Amino acid sequence: MTQNVNKVRPGDRITADYVNNLVDTIAALDARLQRLEAGATTTVPRPVILATSPADQIQAGAPIQVIGQNFSPGTDLVTFAGFSIDHLDPGSGPSLLFFTTPTITFAGPPKDVFVTVRNQAGTASWPLKLLSTPQVAHGTSTFSSDGSLPTPGNLTKGGGPFTFGLLFQSLADAVESYTFSLVITNAVGTTTLQTWAQNAKLQDAVGNDLLTAGAVPVQPLQGLQGFALRLKLTIPATAGDDDTVSIAVKATATSNPAQLSKISDALPIKVGQSTVVSDPNILFTNTTQISVPSGSSNRVRRVTDGSTEIVEFPYKKPSGNAELGAVQITATFKKDSTAQYKIDPPGGPWLFDDALGWGPKTSTLKHTGETEILLVKLKLDQLAPADLSTHPELGSFKLTATRTNVADNTQTVSFTVVNIRGYAG
Repeated sequence: MTQNVNKVRPGDRITADYVNNLVDTIAALDARLQRLEAGATTTVPRPVILATSPADQIQAGAPIQVIGQNFSPGTDLVTFAGFSIDHLDPGSGPSLLFFTTPTITFAGPPKDVFVTVRNQAGTASWPLKLLSTPQVAHGTSTFSSDGSLPTPGNLTKGGGPFTFGLLFQSLADAVESYTFSLVITNAVGTTTLQTWAQNAKLQDAVGNDLLTAGAVPVQPLQGLQGFALRLKLTIPATAGDDDTVSIAVKATATSNPAQLSKISDALPIKVGQSTVVSDPNILFTNTTQISVPSGSSNRVRRVTDGSTEIVEFPYKKPSGNAELGAVQITATFKKDSTAQYKIDPPGGPWLFDDALGWGPKTSTLKHTGETEILLVKLKLDQLAPADLSTHPELGSFKLTATRTNVADNTQTVSFTVVNIRGYAG
């Protein structure tokens, strides 16, 4: 039979698929020549491909099923996108071929490829669209208040919508898509969680609804900017004078949710009062745990329990002694400043004092974009050996930075709250 090989013209691009087709054609011709020289004849029928599953497009590295006729597994030459398939999965036979497509890494739009089956009688091919390999982003993410918007005043009954500005920063190595949602908890008073949710909206800076938008691509952090969000809250006219609620924003990452998903600090809402927000000129991130003491294992871990981010500390070592754990918090300065730091300890079963060491407690001059790393060390107190609880109850500590602006000597307060609890170590 005649092997079809397209000719090239001056200036044409010679691709790997074209060269691989030439190699396959030469191999087939060589096999035919050997049979002719040996005086052999063949009655092997030409292979036929009737369909594939998936039918139209496939992800690189995914399994595929080729449906057809006249297949001879182990004898036929099978290729995908020009790559030879050396291993067919169990179940392959005269009418079915099972294999895993090669892992082909590329970015951009889908590529036109072919799956081919070739024997001594001829070649069958089937076109497919090869989808680019999804890129998994790595890093961390964080929320801060948006200093470009004023903080709303008193949240009066029937008033609003009151707008709270937030910045979401994806500290990742690639573009990541996030789904945004509201986390509404701790409703106290006559207004229910459902009513608060009906009166809350989340939009981007130009007014697009983020609660129904699905996954939104967010560029990796550049400079000190971020993805702007607007929480708009109307206070129900039927709200009680002392009604309170906590509202946070959750960003759920698509490719790497375990590492990049993040929940903002909750805004404490109280009817008739203004809400204190952290000054955005110091940005806190607390996603990293480190080894403390030096050279030992730090078994502190970060988890998400429902709608709450929690740092968990082991209660006891196998020896039965209380175990020290540490959280690393990074402060990023958005203006030339100095700062004084303060810890509001968790109390209860938690041991926190200066003897454990934390700090620094003050910062030297930090220029715009510079960072400072603070270590907060805690352990569950074991002064009462009969206390066998792992203390799963939720606690928290608050880190506050009083920032002094170098330009005009004004002061602002930034803070972050870290939820903590114990686990069976």
